[in-house]
Amino acid sequence: MEGNNLKINGSGSAAGGTYHNVVIKGEGTIGAGLDCAKFRCYGTSVLSGDAKVQSLHIYGEAEVAGRLKADKAKLRFGESSVGEIGGTAIKVRNKRGLFKKNSGFLSAKVIEGDDIYLENTSAGIVRGNRVRIGPGCRIETVEYNSDYHVSDKAEVKENRQI
Repeated sequence: MEGNNLKINGSGSAAGGTYHNVVIKGEGTIGAGLDCAKFRCYGTSVLSGDAKVQSLHIYGEAEVAGRLKADKAKLRFGESSVGEIGGTAIKVRNKRGLFKKNSGFLSAKVIEGDDIYLENTSAGIVRGNRVRIGPGCRIETVEYNSDYHVSDKAEVKENRQI
């Protein structure tokens, strides 16, 4: 993917569009329609609409108003919300530290991917080939194809093999 790079250090905002790399260190807001190869956030990011990303890493907080499509998504988060997440490999882990035991929580309506691992996540539907529901999750429905595991510290109301 060709395009310009976008870097926000401190606090700033940018229009949506096509970028090669997007890096936010601090607080950043990006308008609707983001398409990029790599997205990295160390702090707080707000995406006003849909986002299509090949590789996504969020270390902090994120709010995505629309659908997030990422080939690979890794989130270590504070309080975050996403309408829908779709991708190949999705890994959501609680941001841990010396004084932060369960400091973050992700809320999403739908999470869909091939390989999914979730912690501290609330979702309506989680759908995937291989799904692992870790501690702190509250999931309405899990639909899986080949492999499904749930932590005894998670709540899943319904699960079904598809």
